[in-house]
Amino acid sequence: MSQFGTDRTFTLIGLLGYIFFVIDPKTLIPFIIGGCLLIFLLAVYYFQKIKMLAKYGLTSVLFALITYSLTPLTNLHATKLACIIYCSYNFNISRIKGYLI
Repeated sequence: MSQFGTDRTFTLIGLLGYIFFVIDPKTLIPFIIGGCLLIFLLAVYYFQKIKMLAKYGLTSVLFALITYSLTPLTNLHATKLACIIYCSYNFNISRIKGYLI
């Protein structure tokens, strides 16, 4: 089992979050159902990773959930908050992957 996702995976997760948000922005039912499905799939991945590799890192899974929930913030006029979260997200990803010294 390899490392979770690449940039394309996180982009797809963010796009799905935005699409599910735009479908019904008043009740958020599709967004919530999509989030629950994503949590379920990430939990399956995480427990398989623990079972096969005995590695307990949760950072990538949490970043996937942040990516999913970040996209509606841009539509709710909280662009400053979305920019702060995005910048800290990119900084942490760069630090984890070893791009920053």
